[in-house]
Amino acid sequence: MKVKSATLKLMLIITLVVVNISIVWPQSDKLSAGDDSHELTVYVFPTLKPLDWTSPASLYKSTIDLYLKTMFLTDHYLLGHMAVKLQTPLLDKPLLTAQTSCGMEEKRKLLFNEKIGLGILGAALKGRMEPADELMHNLNVYARRDKLAFIKYKLNEKSTRRIIDFIKMYSSNMMGRQSQSGFYGGSFWPRYKYEGAGCSAFAIAILELAGIQPPDSCGWKINVNIPMKLIGGKFNQGKKIKSGEIKRTLLWHSGEGEKNVDFVSYNIYDPTYIYDWINNKIQQLNSGYKVVSENGVSGLLTDATAVEFNENEPVFLDNDAPDLFVATHFRENKEFPFAEISADSLQRMQIPEILKLDSTAVIRK
Repeated sequence: MKVKSATLKLMLIITLVVVNISIVWPQSDKLSAGDDSHELTVYVFPTLKPLDWTSPASLYKSTIDLYLKTMFLTDHYLLGHMAVKLQTPLLDKPLLTAQTSCGMEEKRKLLFNEKIGLGILGAALKGRMEPADELMHNLNVYARRDKLAFIKYKLNEKSTRRIIDFIKMYSSNMMGRQSQSGFYGGSFWPRYKYEGAGCSAFAIAILELAGIQPPDSCGWKINVNIPMKLIGGKFNQGKKIKSGEIKRTLLWHSGEGEKNVDFVSYNIYDPTYIYDWINNKIQQLNSGYKVVSENGVSGLLTDATAVEFNENEPVFLDNDAPDLFVATHFRENKEFPFAEISADSLQRMQIPEILKLDSTAVIRK
């Protein structure tokens, strides 16, 4: 009888523990008051050899050098990369994702068959949200290469919810419309309706939405004017651009003349610039950031729980002055309607499971 009684007590204890665990860790979007464990991490993967944006000629040469250096290397992002991880009780699992393209075949066709030249910088390509397991693998690879850095933000609940809402809407097919994440391009800004993003624009837009973009982040951005003579294909009456013409062009356009006719004003956040910025902050004594290390990878930590953003500003905005690349995208996708999503519909929407990470997964060098 004593054995049976002890067994019953043990079973009761196990049952209570299991029930308690299920109560403590519900798969719910409700957050208990006072919980401040919302963290956003922005991971930065630099190019394995820097790009030189001094001129069209230097950009062409440095890109070719980079391609030749890495052409036999597996698991790498040719032009660098950025990804975001959101860890919060608002989600049942951490979210880890990035905007990426669907491969090199489409780019090769545009470059070598259609010969669009520097039009490749802004051309709309097929895009996708990068799955968590794919990203985790590459995070580990870049950590072992010592080519990875990060910025981690502690967030408040409002900022966290705004980020979740954005990712839901950006990545989901709603009411028959193509998701914005289905488009990838260097001229896109993901907060503009009908547009997709490049990897860095997607990450920076999230910082902007939460009101946490660093005030000195202007140094992360490349700003150049692409001469129209170096843009071909559908952007310039079918003109085919020869590589020699790019190699002979030692200056970007001055900006004189008509925009989108004589030149295209182009800007993009360069992951390598951001990677260098993080490492410079790590070396500074009074950078305003705490230097932290996660499994041998150094990064920055800042408390942004007191940061407020304009709650009246819509998540998605109108682009009233699209450049040549975006305007071409608009013309080619007239049937792509932007669906305004109600609060109720947004509440019911789910983040795709492939973007969620096993909570036990960690970066290992």
